[in-house]
Amino acid sequence: MQPPAFGDQSQSFRRRFPDLYDPPVPQGDWDDRFVAFLFSAQGRVSRRTFRQARLGFLLTYGFLYLLIQQTGTDARAMATHGPGTPSIPYVLSELGAVLLAFVLVFWAGFVVTVKRWHDLNRSGAWALLGCIPLLGLIGQTVMCSLSNGTRGANRYGPPPR
Repeated sequence: MQPPAFGDQSQSFRRRFPDLYDPPVPQGDWDDRFVAFLFSAQGRVSRRTFRQARLGFLLTYGFLYLLIQQTGTDARAMATHGPGTPSIPYVLSELGAVLLAFVLVFWAGFVVTVKRWHDLNRSGAWALLGCIPLLGLIGQTVMCSLSNGTRGANRYGPPPR
């Protein structure tokens, strides 16, 4: 009797750990899939989806920046004009909500970047490259926007649709 071939052993491993090869695709309503897209680091995204997401996050950051500026203007007006301007708790709650939204958008952007690195068959840890001021962010954006993804399935899942 011959020992099993290498391929037989890998098939056995694949049967024991199917999620490593074929991660579950989120099922359900579009909003469930949208939340999974933004907040789950499993899977892969294409160059096109990555670019669209980056543009959306950039526009959202711009909008949040304007809200933060307006909140600061309210706080300055309150300090200089006194009564009739927004109260301190109102301004702080408004600022807190905007900062929470900023953190959520940052996390979603990080997750989409991790998925793009997965499409390039690299670890999601490469997304930390974007934490290097200016050069890291630019280099990561260029790499992820211009590089072709892995053809077919890789260790992070099936090819993006």
